Amino acid sequence: MSSPEKSAPLIARTAQIETLRSARARLAKKQGTLIFIPAESGYGKTALLREFANESSTKTGTVTVTVECQSPVGNFQVGNLQPLHPFLKILEELAVNDSKSAQKKLVFNIGMSVLTILPFVGDAIYAAKEIGKDVRDFKKEKATASKAKSVVSEVFTLLKEYSLKSPLILLLDDMQWSDADSVELLEQFAEHIANLPIMIAVSYRQHIVSERMMPLMSLVKQWQPNGKNIVKIDLPIFSVSDIGLICEAILPKYRRHTDFEQWLWDKSSGIPQIVIEFLHYFERVNPFDSKGNLSSEFMSGELVPTSVHAAFSKLVEQLSEDERNMLSLCSAEGNECTAFVLSRLMNTDVVTVIKKLRALQQRTGIIHSIGAHTRYGVKTTVYQFGQLFYQQHFHSLLEYEEKNALHDQIFSGTPFRIRK
Repeated sequence: MSSPEKSAPLIARTAQIETLRSARARLAKKQGTLIFIPAESGYGKTALLREFANESSTKTGTVTVTVECQSPVGNFQVGNLQPLHPFLKILEELAVNDSKSAQKKLVFNIGMSVLTILPFVGDAIYAAKEIGKDVRDFKKEKATASKAKSVVSEVFTLLKEYSLKSPLILLLDDMQWSDADSVELLEQFAEHIANLPIMIAVSYRQHIVSERMMPLMSLVKQWQPNGKNIVKIDLPIFSVSDIGLICEAILPKYRRHTDFEQWLWDKSSGIPQIVIEFLHYFERVNPFDSKGNLSSEFMSGELVPTSVHAAFSKLVEQLSEDERNMLSLCSAEGNECTAFVLSRLMNTDVVTVIKKLRALQQRTGIIHSIGAHTRYGVKTTVYQFGQLFYQQHFHSLLEYEEKNALHDQIFSGTPFRIRK
């Protein structure tokens, strides 16, 4: 296989990054912004948020947290059993270095309860009871005479109070799958955002929100962009010229070739992720001859996959059985996988697991490390599938019994047990 795939640079997104930067600058004036980023799969929502998160992490005076909403398991809407799951992940990140306060225990315990139904839906009634118990314990522990509020209000208050000490940048990806409670919380933020040092970017697939009448629709309809504290970012397709720039960034020693760039545009309709997937394929299968012209094999169609999925299939064919098995284990956690969980599933040490994951990243580019993050109350190295259909492919290789057995192994690990 080829050398490691380079992460694609952000092309044709200057205006969008500047909009995000302007919202970040408002935080210094104690002014917040709610930003909607509607776009279909492959238009670069995640890439935009990732680029901005990396940039913001180097800035002092603000705290940046990125979370991804859990996608459905099959046809089951997992978010319905995970009240406030995106925000609990945010709170868990923020609580890492705090003392063992009632707030931190709420975050940790609800996070553990949610884990019992991830990535495979378990007993819904049991999960609901556990989450309810955690919230009741939290309310009992809080030293306050005020009457109990809803969990939504509690989380709103926690984040509001945190932002008064450190302005927050919250980047929420794939929020088309968000639950009704998370949307209710976003509505509270939208109402007060102008006077809060909190920037919230919400990316989502518009057609899913509208066609399936997802909870997020109420937020999108109620809070229309005003160009100030409520903003919308559009993500256009690539032009042929943009494709030329991305070719230069990805393909080694590439010289501008208008026929090739036009071919890519015709095959991809300018959708960024499809362009990039084709180019990763052509990193491994050179479409040019020694003189830099399109090869006869390319012109005859012998080198050209019929689709991105066909290109991916060609890559999968080159994987060993052990590599396929490990990627299937990775897929059990969802689009993200952690070295911590995999070490328990594989019954080996974390260092060995990271070595294997790093080798997979370097050899295939199917997964990539996003660094150390807090997951399930533990700081661990997190890997991510480059595309959702990668995760779906390897997840489909698992049999029904394997899925249930993996979930049992995850849940039975000591760090994951819910404290009764």
